[in-house]
Amino acid sequence: MSDKKARPGVMLYYDCIRPALKRLDDSQCGVLLRAIIDYAEYGVIPELDPMTGMAFDMLIPKLDRDAEKYEESREQRQYAVYVREKQKAGEPYMKITEWRLSKYKPPDIGPISPDNGSVGPYPSTSPSAFTAGEVTGEGYKGEGEGEHQRLYDEWLSALDEKNNSRACELGNRLFALGYRVDKQSRKMTRR
Repeated sequence: MSDKKARPGVMLYYDCIRPALKRLDDSQCGVLLRAIIDYAEYGVIPELDPMTGMAFDMLIPKLDRDAEKYEESREQRQYAVYVREKQKAGEPYMKITEWRLSKYKPPDIGPISPDNGSVGPYPSTSPSAFTAGEVTGEGYKGEGEGEHQRLYDEWLSALDEKNNSRACELGNRLFALGYRVDKQSRKMTRR
């Protein structure tokens, strides 16, 4: 049994949903509702007609913020349980950043030496490969590469394969490492 409990639903607030529904007919409202539920539960970005698509685009930022807040509070509750159990046992406990990292074990990918070029799905480790910037599908530019880059590459593959549950799991693991992924732009940023 997984320690990850799925988010039970999605919140639709009047101030967000009413402006989005304003110019849609009843049929488009039904399509929009299904699109919201599929996006919130599985991360599916649907093909919609222009009006419904515009309404959907207005709601995505709120849906993403709500999902992130839910995940943060779920993680905080898990950490509080961990701390409470350690305190009961009279044992020392890790800070939350250490605790997040301790939950995931990096795979054994073998030795990587500087300037050996690309190894598997990873971008080059040469100094010229790292410049200030952001993470895109072309590779990570910034602080170097590591577990987050491997997870990001797997996340992109899961999105391409439409394996939404895997993409969600990988997104949560990246979040635990301090990164945020955006399904729409397919980018990863530090949070």
